[in-house]
Amino acid sequence: MSLRFDSLLIILNKLDSGEIVTNRSLMEELDISERSAYRYIQSLIIANFPIWFDRKRKTYAFVEGYRLKRQKIPLKEEVALSIAQSLVEPMGKEVTQALEGIRNRLCGTSSEQTEKIIHPDRNMPGTIADYLSQLYRAISERRVVEFNYRLSPETEPFGRKIDPLYLFNHDGFWYVRGLCHNADNLRTFAFDRIIALDVTNEHYRKYDINEAEELESAFGPQLDGEPTDVVLRFNPEIARQVMRKKWHLSQKEKRLPDGRIELSFTVIGTETIKHWLYRWLPSVEVVSPATLRTQVYKELLQGTKQHKVPLDET
Repeated sequence: MSLRFDSLLIILNKLDSGEIVTNRSLMEELDISERSAYRYIQSLIIANFPIWFDRKRKTYAFVEGYRLKRQKIPLKEEVALSIAQSLVEPMGKEVTQALEGIRNRLCGTSSEQTEKIIHPDRNMPGTIADYLSQLYRAISERRVVEFNYRLSPETEPFGRKIDPLYLFNHDGFWYVRGLCHNADNLRTFAFDRIIALDVTNEHYRKYDINEAEELESAFGPQLDGEPTDVVLRFNPEIARQVMRKKWHLSQKEKRLPDGRIELSFTVIGTETIKHWLYRWLPSVEVVSPATLRTQVYKELLQGTKQHKVPLDET
């Protein structure tokens, strides 16, 4: 029933945007039989949607002048409200729910969409803001997006096609999480590495994914990989500062006899937590895993060579 309902919504959105809709196109896009495609159209007609077959254009269409109910405010303002709602989440449920009520009355959309923008940033370049609006629209309408992607300024861009699922911000950088058609798996893409983004007219089905759980298991934007247990020890002089907040949902603390604090995490990958622990140098030690300890040692050794200064012999 859920897949059928999703398919009906996709058909309605395609009709509303004026796309070519035929039994053949629905068969290919929704992976259904011709009989099912015909039944879906008939179900919408029985539900009093004014659909007819335009013989001139050879497509199903809404009668002239009919449109689905749309948001009452511009897209950029809807995005701004979603960002504002995420921004006030630390203030408690009462404030969050109050803003959500205002947003729903203005936009006429379900609160589910407000969960697609997580942890906003206040300083946003124009290009990033444009991508945010385009990707938010793509997620709301379940549209496939295409773009060129560059891993670094020195590498050549390559094409990617994804079903965007949600957006999030980490340390001032925006990311889109989605199913990558090229890799046939979930992937994360940074906005600042995206080139020439295009929201296509191709729709995708709803995915059963818990955005909050995915982000809770990660330490930053690294969401792919195997869970890794990380143990760090912090010297007494920074212990109080480190303990001022909980850095990860899995965090466990232990105070050692010598005054140090031991923190344990279970995270996806170690690259992001490695960069985080560097902020506490030289007052932090990697206990495990051994691979991370070795990596940190080698990088610090390289760093000392790059920062070598003459010793004061006076």
